[in-house]
Amino acid sequence: AKGGGIGSSFEFVPDPSSRFGIRQQRWLETMFGDGTIPLRPVTSRDAEGNRYFSWKQDDQEERVPDFAEARDNVEKAWRIVEARPLALKRATEIVAKLDEKGFADSLSKAELEEVQEIGPFTWLTQGAAGVNAAPVLSSPQGLAMPGNKMMQKVFSTAEGKSVAVFNEPQTICYVIRLLAFEPPESDLQDRFEGVLGDQRRLSMVAQTAFAEVFMDWIAGLEKDLELTWNRDPRLPR
Repeated sequence: AKGGGIGSSFEFVPDPSSRFGIRQQRWLETMFGDGTIPLRPVTSRDAEGNRYFSWKQDDQEERVPDFAEARDNVEKAWRIVEARPLALKRATEIVAKLDEKGFADSLSKAELEEVQEIGPFTWLTQGAAGVNAAPVLSSPQGLAMPGNKMMQKVFSTAEGKSVAVFNEPQTICYVIRLLAFEPPESDLQDRFEGVLGDQRRLSMVAQTAFAEVFMDWIAGLEKDLELTWNRDPRLPR
């Protein structure tokens, strides 16, 4: 499977409240957000530099489908949820064998045919957005919808070791064996120290982490205060 695609694309939009005057808006937010006009073309880009041209064809009011209509989607979602522990268990077993015996003695012939070499890739990338834009999560070809948690596990794994990890929507459990880090960590440390005086660049890199901390704080407040928000349906346009 290939990462990226229009579903993970985004565009930069003006935002006076942002320290940079712009913010990254996901394509999904554009398509499903309030005020999006049907048949109005929009452009977006992904982390690999691909550009997309799309438009919403129709906008239907929210409603709760009956079970007969939703059954196929409900069954699919149920199967995915039930399969996650089984997938993680199998992936963890493969990891244990790989670290002990290597690929040839750990996998069947059919499993070996599924092995791909991916990369090199970075955790974050600026892609075609330019040096003045905040970096975004990389979408390496061969990894479908990786997320920050997945990247954190991959980049925390030692060279020559393996890890079992889900992608962002937890629809695929990967077994990843880390071949090498390039350049060495010492070189990366030197590069980091070289830009310590450039607070703007450091803030751009930390922007995603700031957002995650803020959302975790909000979630913690809602949990501690036992807040339940019953949102009224959208008013007809």
